[in-house]
This record gives sequence, structure tokens and C-alpha cells, in this order.
Amino acid sequence: MPVVMDADRMGRTLTRIAHEIVERNRGMESLALVGVRTRGVPIAGRLAARLRELIGNIPPSSPSIALFKDGQLVHFIPRFQIESRDAFQISQHLQEAFKEHCGAGSAVTSR
Repeated sequence: MPVVMDADRMGRTLTRIAHEIVERNRGMESLALVGVRTRGVPIAGRLAARLRELIGNIPPSSPSIALFKDGQLVHFIPRFQIESRDAFQISQHLQEAFKEHCGAGSAVTSR
């Protein structure tokens, strides 16, 4: 099997991604890293480590997803519902929740 990215290149890529995140978001106040289980979570963890090097400590969190609207929690997906599903199922769940709480017909306000 051909090697697409060796460890050194992966490290450089994660460093560049971390710099892009900091530059584009002008900080980390509203940043959330989401990794989909199998390969996503380890990559998100490595990326979080690079970001810590750049801008300080990011508190770790277990995999869960929260949807907020106007500063209020409107939908929550706990860890067990993430770990027991594949990426497509999680995506469908998120799309349905977003449609219900933030889609057409719901009052969405911007800040």
C-alpha cells in the first residue's frame, strides 16, 4: 500500500492547519474541534495539541455534540449515540436537528 503522508508530512500538515484555524478565527473563543470516530478523533486530538502550542490550553471534552440557538441548548447528542453510529447516521441526525431547530420556519436570529 503506498504511503500518502508519512509522519513528518502529517506533522507539518497539522501545524499548517492549526495556523489556518487561528488566523481565520482570530482566536479560539468559539472554536470546537469535532472528530468522527476511528481516524477523526485521533487527528482532532493531534490538531488540538498543535493548537495548544500556538495559543494555550484547550480543555479536553468527551465526544458529544450540542446544538445551540440564541445561546440556549436546543439539542444534544450524548457520547453513546455518537459511538454507536457511523458518520452518515450522525450526519443525518444533525441535519434533522438543525432543520427542526434552525431551518425554514423557525425563528433564527443572528448576533
